[in-house]
Amino acid sequence: MKKLLILGAGYFQKFVIQKAKSLGIYVIGVDGDHNAVGKDLCDEFELCDLKNSEGCLEIAKRYDVDGVLLVGCDAIETVAVIEEWLGITGGQHKIVASDKFLCKEILKNKGLNVPKTYDIGRNNIVIKPRRGWGSRNVKKFEYNENMCIEEYIDGAEITIDGLIVNKDVQILGISDKYKPIFGIAQHIHYPTNFGQDHIIQETTSALMFLKVDNCAFHIEGIMKDDKLYFIDIACRTTGGISTHIIPHISGTDFVGNIIKLALREEVTDYKPVCHRSASFCFIIPPEGKVGSIGRDDQIRAMLENKGALVDFNLNLQVGDIIKNPDKDSTRLGHYIINADTREEIERHCQTIQKTIKLEVT
Repeated sequence: MKKLLILGAGYFQKFVIQKAKSLGIYVIGVDGDHNAVGKDLCDEFELCDLKNSEGCLEIAKRYDVDGVLLVGCDAIETVAVIEEWLGITGGQHKIVASDKFLCKEILKNKGLNVPKTYDIGRNNIVIKPRRGWGSRNVKKFEYNENMCIEEYIDGAEITIDGLIVNKDVQILGISDKYKPIFGIAQHIHYPTNFGQDHIIQETTSALMFLKVDNCAFHIEGIMKDDKLYFIDIACRTTGGISTHIIPHISGTDFVGNIIKLALREEVTDYKPVCHRSASFCFIIPPEGKVGSIGRDDQIRAMLENKGALVDFNLNLQVGDIIKNPDKDSTRLGHYIINADTREEIERHCQTIQKTIKLEVT
């Protein structure tokens, strides 16, 4: 029986754990949260910060694992360290691709579009007008990690997900991403309304220039004046997108394939065979106190009927005080809808929004 180390045992990782178990794989889950919801699904569970690469490596050695898989977490350095111990090359390329400065330097030098980006290291910075007085518009920023300053591109955000198998890049999903609060996604709709041929061509070139291979990828970009600007590239999967959306819209066994890649098994059926629609919607109520919550029991009944609604989660109770999220992990809930067309998606979204009926005072 092969042993797989899965980094992350949270809400969406639990679906990957379940898939691995269904394939007869012995799963060792690692998470920094001792209450991780996927903890009890694992054959073994270890408490460790995922960015503690030496700690995670010690766990990998202790169980003599056959592979390591990162799902929806920022711990690519840890993956690289464990893969090096396993004899898997290419970890440094994945680290560079995930570096928000080095990645853009490579792509810029290869002629691809990226925002202007400046490496400032660990230095505290002050931003001020070139001309002014009385400290007007002067802002000070202090950080304790390596930082970069990036030009803001005012355009439409998209995401790109797929697999690279033996240098064969397959784009499995391209979405339009909506952020009414800066930096916080509220709606992710598949497929994009932009033409995909150009996006696929540019993305394939970028990944080849970065020399990454045999992994999943998640890319965030900005479309402006018919040009694709690369913002972030991650050599890993994302949460609900990889487990619930990509399999539906592409017709592939995406989760099974990333598990095979992690275990260095042959992956064959990884090319898209269909192009359906999906939507990942986050519940972001206005600030205030929750007075009432609508019929979430009806929504859960819709989920059990295995129709268009494939996942729903709401972390709210009457009386809770709501504040605007300051990062993705502080969003209060979500729902995922799969259908054949975007028109069907929009209709189902309206039904769910009316059913939730959150009243905030």
